Amino acid sequence: MSRLKLWTKEEIQYLKDNVNLLTKTEMAKVLNRTYKSIEKKMWEERIKKSGNDWKKWTDKEREFIIKNAEFMTQKELAAHLKRTKSAVQYQIRLMRKKGVHIPKRKPKIKVPKCPNCGNEKLGNVTTFDDLTKTTPDAYYCKECFNEILNSGRVLPPLENKMNGKEKTFQLLDQGIWELSELVRETGLKKRTLSNYRKEYKEKKGAI
Repeated sequence: MSRLKLWTKEEIQYLKDNVNLLTKTEMAKVLNRTYKSIEKKMWEERIKKSGNDWKKWTDKEREFIIKNAEFMTQKELAAHLKRTKSAVQYQIRLMRKKGVHIPKRKPKIKVPKCPNCGNEKLGNVTTFDDLTKTTPDAYYCKECFNEILNSGRVLPPLENKMNGKEKTFQLLDQGIWELSELVRETGLKKRTLSNYRKEYKEKKGAI
C-alpha cells in the first residue's frame, strides 16, 4: 500500500501564487500530483481565482492586448480590461503559445524627442490617459503641444488640440484674455493657452 504524499507549505504557496496563471492540469504536472489532488487541496485551502479571471476572454479583449502590449504595462492592460495582472500575463503567454505575435513593451525613452516635430526640449507634466484611465507622468512638447508617455505613445487626440488653437485665437480676437475664461471655453490646459496667447501676440505684433 502506497503512503499518502503530504502537502508541503511550499506546494500550497505555489498553488496560491499560480492560481491565476496556470490551469490545474499544468500545476499538477509541475508538482507531480494528480488533477484531483490539486482540485481537492485548492478546495481545502479555499484557493480561488480572483477578480474577473473566471470570465471568458473575448476576441475584442485579446485584440486590445495585441495592439497595446507594445506601449502599455501589463498592469495598465489589466486596469483597462478590468482583470488582474496575473490573468493578463497568462492570456499573453497562452496566445504566444498558439503562435500569436504579441510585441514586447518598448523601453522608456532615454532621450526625449517629440515624434511629431522632432523637438528635443520637452517639459515634464502629469497628464490624464483616457485609454488606461490613469494619470501618468509624461513629456510635453512646447512646440506642437503634444504629450508623450514614457513608453513613447503619443496621447490622442492631437488634432483636437490643434483645433483648439484656432478656437483660442478666435476668443482672443473677441477680447477674451483671462485664462480662467479661456479654459472654460476651450477645455485646454492653462499652460497650452499661455503658449497660444504668446503666439497670438507675436503674430499680431508682426502685422
